[in-house]
Amino acid sequence: MMDGSSAQDVQETCGKQVSHGALNIEVGAGSFFLQHKSGETVHIRNLGTPTVEIVNQVPSEPTLALALDGGRGVMSYGIRAISEDPIDVGASVALFSHEPLAKTLDSQKSNMACPIPPKKGGAEQVFIEGYLRRAQPSLACEPLANPSHLAGHIAYVDRGECTFVQKILNAQAAGALGVIVGNVNAPRGEEEAHFMMGGDGTDRIVGVPAVMISKRSATRLLAKLQKAADDGTEMDVQMTRTVHSAIAEESTSTMVTTGREAGASPGQIVEQTLKAKDGKVDSFHYHTLGAWDVHVQESNNVFLLSVQAV
Repeated sequence: MMDGSSAQDVQETCGKQVSHGALNIEVGAGSFFLQHKSGETVHIRNLGTPTVEIVNQVPSEPTLALALDGGRGVMSYGIRAISEDPIDVGASVALFSHEPLAKTLDSQKSNMACPIPPKKGGAEQVFIEGYLRRAQPSLACEPLANPSHLAGHIAYVDRGECTFVQKILNAQAAGALGVIVGNVNAPRGEEEAHFMMGGDGTDRIVGVPAVMISKRSATRLLAKLQKAADDGTEMDVQMTRTVHSAIAEESTSTMVTTGREAGASPGQIVEQTLKAKDGKVDSFHYHTLGAWDVHVQESNNVFLLSVQAV
């Protein structure tokens, strides 16, 4: 099953356009894309698992993606290129990477900034740091031709032509510690888009963390990688996770609220409330500046979502 404009993508996606007024929608498992009259969009990818991703995007602005992990809280992911002119870009973690990611963060080999879960929100964790190396062929749909180049490093691959699982397993077989997938075939107008990658319906197990970055971010990252190669140097990158609201340890109930942020821009989440009970997310409610009110409620291990365009 292909990962591009695949049958899987089509079957999981339900689109809604909002031209005026308000929209309320409650959904179970699926992938739902809503667009507000202001141009802001929200893409909710809910595959009926303990993790759901909520992506907000405003045209020409970086995408804001939050992963709601039913057992840990609300978090976002990113890639940092370390150089004289460093860059930070947002990312979406693969659905099938949550367990290997947890193992990586718990490992003594990892570069951890804080334990899992952090006792306070807003803590950044660097879960992998290493040189970025481009896979050959770049689509990584077949066994890679440069395993000695990738072993022990972070592999970059392009989206397209085969499943995400296949790409990442090929990079894993070549010895990569982690994988970055560039959303290079995103259509015009979605150059900032990235999303949580789903599985392929098989029982194949991915053992390394993997994230997706947008087409625009991939272009920036690869330009830096090429410059480093031209200079005869390597480019060091970090794969990061920031926990915004964590479920408190040794507690039967948790509520974490953040207030309205000064200077917020359209699409930015300005208020959020996480409620948890017995170590699991019970509900998550957030507002973006001017466009969306989103409520996520857990029910029998599936998140139910209520979205209102305002």
